[in-house]
Amino acid sequence: MGDEHQRPPRRPSIAVNQLVGNLDSFPLLSDSTTTSSSSASATGIIVGDSSRFRAPKDHHQHHHHHHQHHHPSLTRAAAAGGGPPAKVAIPRAPNLSEQSNVNRRVGHACESCREQKTKCSGDRPTCQRCQDLGLTCLYGDRKRERTAKQLRDLSKQVQEYEQLFNELQPKLDPEDSQLVQDLLSKVGPSDADFTGTTTSTVRHIVTSFLSGADYTEEDFNRNERSKALGFVGKHSETSWLYHLKRDLEFSTSSSSGTSSVDNPLNTPEDQDRNSIASVSYFLDDDEIPILDDAEPLARPPQTIANSLVQTFFTTVYPTFPLIVPETFIRQVNTFYASSFVRPGRRWLAILNLVFATSSRCLHHRMQSNSMVANDDTLVYFSRAWKLGMKANALLDHPDLQQVQIEGLLAIFLLASGHVNRAWRICGIAIRSATAMGLNLRSESNYVTLASKESRYKVWWSLYTLETILGNMTGRPLNLERDFCTTPLPVPFEEHEYTDQKVIRIMTDHKIRNSLLGHVITRPVGETPATVDAQSVRNAMEILKPNMTLYFVCYVDLTRIIRETVETLYAPEIVQNSARDAETAITDANAKLDTWLSKLPAGFRISEDEGGVAHDRYSLGLALHYYSAKMLACKPCLHYFNKPPSSTLSSSGDDTFYTRIAASCVQAACRMLDLFPAEFDGTWLNQLAPWWCMLHYTVQATAVLLIVFPLHPPGSIPNAARQALEKAASWLNEMARRDLASQRACTVCGALLAKLSGMAGRTAVVGEGYLSEVRLYR
Repeated sequence: MGDEHQRPPRRPSIAVNQLVGNLDSFPLLSDSTTTSSSSASATGIIVGDSSRFRAPKDHHQHHHHHHQHHHPSLTRAAAAGGGPPAKVAIPRAPNLSEQSNVNRRVGHACESCREQKTKCSGDRPTCQRCQDLGLTCLYGDRKRERTAKQLRDLSKQVQEYEQLFNELQPKLDPEDSQLVQDLLSKVGPSDADFTGTTTSTVRHIVTSFLSGADYTEEDFNRNERSKALGFVGKHSETSWLYHLKRDLEFSTSSSSGTSSVDNPLNTPEDQDRNSIASVSYFLDDDEIPILDDAEPLARPPQTIANSLVQTFFTTVYPTFPLIVPETFIRQVNTFYASSFVRPGRRWLAILNLVFATSSRCLHHRMQSNSMVANDDTLVYFSRAWKLGMKANALLDHPDLQQVQIEGLLAIFLLASGHVNRAWRICGIAIRSATAMGLNLRSESNYVTLASKESRYKVWWSLYTLETILGNMTGRPLNLERDFCTTPLPVPFEEHEYTDQKVIRIMTDHKIRNSLLGHVITRPVGETPATVDAQSVRNAMEILKPNMTLYFVCYVDLTRIIRETVETLYAPEIVQNSARDAETAITDANAKLDTWLSKLPAGFRISEDEGGVAHDRYSLGLALHYYSAKMLACKPCLHYFNKPPSSTLSSSGDDTFYTRIAASCVQAACRMLDLFPAEFDGTWLNQLAPWWCMLHYTVQATAVLLIVFPLHPPGSIPNAARQALEKAASWLNEMARRDLASQRACTVCGALLAKLSGMAGRTAVVGEGYLSEVRLYR
């Protein structure tokens, strides 16, 4: 720590001299040279512009001058040693301005210095460091400037959203409209003057009704009634009626000056009255008792058994071919003819489920309500449950008979009005079938061709059943088509399976698809470009309208329905643009038109006699088709008879939505045109698909009820009025025979009464209908 003049002079080493002499060959390292600036300055190295790095012509002369300037002690030592006196460099007086520039604090560094975390001179347009290193010098926005810019951008977004909400609010559902109003009242009017307009001509479209339910508003675990119904999605007619009810209540509360916000639903009674279960016509909240005295091995007389089996295969089997008719009837005859025959428990369960389902059909013909104690239907069901769904049934590994039991059980529950239970049991059946690989094409050499076709029918029966139940409950469909390679069955009857031409089709998948391509929109798998054309022509010659061909056409239409639900009602559709929705709606309708054009001539509907179909297959396909049409067009229903918008008339968007909405109403009217003018129980139970006729009737009625508030008083189309009157008449007659129909009649009657009681409106149907509805409240 002594005086530095007392230390011996320190001469630079050879390595230092070589380093100084070779600096020209070193690259510029901004980080290392900057951090070592103090040591570099000690050796006379100046960090800065590369032009300053010059190797001296005379290294020793440079070195001598360097030490004369920076080491005065060495100069004095040399003079004392007798050397020639050296000139002493007198340092200049420090420039106060330069010193202040070096020590001053820069408030805004350039981007390069800020990234390298080095001191910036702050000179504009180029700081000293960037100038020395030849870098591009950029000064970004200050923090305050960035914050101000972000605020301006956010403010503009808020103004755009506010304008969008104002455009959407008149077209939203009452509850959504109230939410928008509450939001706008909280935010208040924008301070900025924003007068820009949207560039998209379809931004006004209400994407909420184009999407599925992406959230729930109810607690479905609240009580037994809410648990019995469960979640109901937007493509269910129950949901359509529920939203109509809320629309009417909102209109009533708005006209009276009250609001649902001012009257929160605090009591359980209010929650039940305003829940979706309040408009449900399902019977899942009713118990299905299992009779203790029902003997599992008992059986009805053979005459009754034959009648019930015949009813099942005539009405239910064509749509759900879960069992083989010829084999099953032969087994039933053997079972009754010989007292020594002891069939297995599962076969007996299938037999009793056939009895129970057919017995349910026969009750529709009589003026009988739902199942009561000691009813034959309940007896057959109790036997089947004890035989096929024992305590550990869910723990057993499934086989083909168990799949048939679960499928038949779901059909029975559907026919009995227990739709939630049917949906759950159908899911179990699909799991069992998938566990057995029924979702895949069979190439096994150990399974006969006839058995393969029967298994294909089982799989597609469950596929169809799940679609019907999914539409009734509005729930997602869980069968992924990408995991299904099961071909559609050959469109021939079972007794034709021995024909060589049919055998050729069953064994050659390419020929099968080429043949099916003539009658359906898209076979399972690709249709080959080249195929034995003669085999296809031979097959077409023997192909006649039959039960299996009807089933193939029914399944083909079901596949289109599933695609429509996935593209129009899935929750993720809310993230898509309105143009995507337009494309999906157009595509769904185009597929339905293609299906209709390919429908075999023997299944087409005759327009004579008001469109009433006298053929079971034609009627079933027509009802299924109009139901699919309503699903594909329902998202646009609120635009029915809407006057053209001045902002959209040029683009034609209003025309598109109005046209699709009109198609929805037309489909509802044409579906009801298929019904006889007066209630006909024989037609309902022998020709129509009686197990889901209430679903079709309520679906069409809901569409007609929705469009009535959209018309000015006195301008309701005559066809829609007449169709609603027919629906009202049929619901009343069906309500005399079935408890689920009674509930549906009550719900629709209450909504119709509110519509008729609106200010400035007259009753849309006769007073007789409303008076009869009150009988079932």
